[in-house]
Amino acid sequence: MDDQRFDALARSLATGTSRRLILKGLIGGALGGMVRLVQRTGTLAVDPCPIGQAECNGGCVPSCPPNHIFGPQCQCICTLSDSHVCPNPLHVYDNCQCACDDDLECPGEQEIVDQETCACG
Repeated sequence: MDDQRFDALARSLATGTSRRLILKGLIGGALGGMVRLVQRTGTLAVDPCPIGQAECNGGCVPSCPPNHIFGPQCQCICTLSDSHVCPNPLHVYDNCQCACDDDLECPGEQEIVDQETCACG
């Protein structure tokens, strides 16, 4: 790059920009981003439901707890699996919690005394 081009570039970078011009650029960028979002998704990504509720099949329903997703009729379905969450001999059940396997039998007359560990006593 020759000296004259370098000096011209340095002068253009050193020239101050007004706050009004910067503000216009920021607002224009934000509006452009929203327009692009509407073009891509068909809507602004604004949640239409109140806090504690979620949109499902066009209506607002109570939000699912953690580790759940909505099923076809907006029922909450557990997304956990035994192998990723519960240590043996525990299994994930409908309430999405680890619990003892129904088939677990304690020796003799003992019963399960701790559902979290399947301890017999």
